[in-house]
Amino acid sequence: MRRFLLFPILAAACLVLAGCSDVAKVGNVVADSGKAASAEGTVRFESHITGSDEEGDHEATSTGVIDFDNRRTSFTLDADGETSEFIVDGDDMYVRGGGISASAWVFIEDGMDSLGAGDPRSAFAALRKTQGARKVDQETIRGERTTRYEVSLKSRDALAASGVPFATADDDFPASVDADAWLDEHGLLRRLRFELAEANDEAPTVFDTEFWDYGQAPPVELPDDADVLDPLDFGDDDDGPASAAASAFRDADCYGERVKDCLAPNPKVDAMAGDPALCTGETARLCLVPVGTVRDDLIEAIVKFHSETKDIDVVVLPSVPLPAGTVDLAHSQVTEWAVYELAKAAYGVTDAMPSTFIAITPIDIRPRENQFGWMFGARFGRGYFGENDGAFSTFRMENVTPYDGKPITDDLVQLRVSKYTARYTSLLFFDYPVSEDVDYLNYYEMYGFSDLDSMGTNWPISPRPCTDAGDRICVFPDMGWDDEKFGDDIEVAVARLEQTLGIPVEIRNTPGYHATQDNWSLEAHNDLSQYSRPFLSNAALTVIGVTDDNFAQVSSVAAHTDASWPDERIAVVSGYGAGRPGTTESQERIFRLLLRAVAHTRYGVPFTSDATSLMWDGVTKPTDLDGKTLPVLAR
Repeated sequence: MRRFLLFPILAAACLVLAGCSDVAKVGNVVADSGKAASAEGTVRFESHITGSDEEGDHEATSTGVIDFDNRRTSFTLDADGETSEFIVDGDDMYVRGGGISASAWVFIEDGMDSLGAGDPRSAFAALRKTQGARKVDQETIRGERTTRYEVSLKSRDALAASGVPFATADDDFPASVDADAWLDEHGLLRRLRFELAEANDEAPTVFDTEFWDYGQAPPVELPDDADVLDPLDFGDDDDGPASAAASAFRDADCYGERVKDCLAPNPKVDAMAGDPALCTGETARLCLVPVGTVRDDLIEAIVKFHSETKDIDVVVLPSVPLPAGTVDLAHSQVTEWAVYELAKAAYGVTDAMPSTFIAITPIDIRPRENQFGWMFGARFGRGYFGENDGAFSTFRMENVTPYDGKPITDDLVQLRVSKYTARYTSLLFFDYPVSEDVDYLNYYEMYGFSDLDSMGTNWPISPRPCTDAGDRICVFPDMGWDDEKFGDDIEVAVARLEQTLGIPVEIRNTPGYHATQDNWSLEAHNDLSQYSRPFLSNAALTVIGVTDDNFAQVSSVAAHTDASWPDERIAVVSGYGAGRPGTTESQERIFRLLLRAVAHTRYGVPFTSDATSLMWDGVTKPTDLDGKTLPVLAR
């Protein structure tokens, strides 16, 4: 079921609030179960959620207390190896974990709304409409004798009970879902279990919750104001819960009044600096740009890690001072763009440079658009080849306690900073694709410190298409498809092209790129000519860019579906208008586009006025290639 990773949070936050009331019973028992549970005041619960998606199997367990009198719930969530804590107060939510602090809570006003879950009180009405309940058998659950009832719920009502956003309750779900509810002799819910599956799911997501200690569990208390952060406000404003920022980082360097001490270069770091000319020449190098007062032991750790584990020489550039005007002093933060722009300005960084520049700062970073309260860092650069440069902060790496509760030590901070830099080296300098394997430095998820601390120190060993010497074609899709099946069609066409030509034809996927200029083919060529330069050093390589965008972005640009530059061994083709992705028609037309591009760019086959030939010079759209005679190319 899609969005599985949202389920544990939503299910724990919404199911358990509504769960005791969301019980299907025979006759009046259905309606009365919620009243019976509420009358007890509190109850403990444990919810297990299991399922799978394209990324593999997932499991989550949430354990906590429901406080009916105060409309509150507190619980600990263990999901896919990560532990977080939640307190739900009506529609608001407090969350602890995820890279803020081991002791601080984040306050999210109307958090239940923002997560997409319905009002928990709405489930009372939903389950009062349950039809077709019947007794099945009797079982003992946690020492309590219960009767199991089988009921039928509308999918939308089940989604309300599960906490899944109503946005997912579309035509992919069946109209109703079967559920089992176990009630004791007092009409109190002891267990609730049901499964949800979309039409294309191979296996359902299973929700199974048990309830006990009615009336004996303690009431849910809210966190003290001194321990609460606002996710978008890390200042010292005394007017709200954000005033607790000082509690989380009160003793941290580069925070509050001490942020002004972190703006100037560190002389010990500058003593390690190399010649900037090394990074601005034609040879690709890995260049580190300290911005502000970066700790010298962290720079030394980065250099040592790269040298000892990958034999990479890191060029440490002279530090760049951080102007006070670029820092939000009230919040002790700087934007990722401000850090990157300082590095760019200092060393004339452009996308065309072969070197990779990584800026590092001790000041906490938040995104320029304020969509998050903080971030590790960001990658920059554009084009087919992906991002080239990066910028990140060491602030939280120095101040956030690990999930295992171990103390923060210099060794831990040095390892965190070294691994994060090496992750950027893997993705930006070596251009490895991201990996789902947490043991490797190109691990794709980096949402919190459980990810960073869990990530291994192994350099990627995944294939790097188009890097081997010898005769070959390299296909660069621009990704970001309107329909993901278009990517599948490219794979089918490439496999056929390789068979036809008898030489390797490889696909090198990119992070995604979109047209910004009127003539997309010219723009694509310009980017390919820059970003494929490391590959084109192989004189036997031909590069073909593929997109599903229209090359003519405006009416003043003549319609065309391909363009080529044989002298540069570069061509671009557009599958815009090739037909519905995932069909044989689309796959055939993409194959013909690729074959035509290779024939002209690699084999020198000229375009012709012959309208029956694949090389006809009147082609303006993929369908113009239908039925055309294919050229015979030497194998």
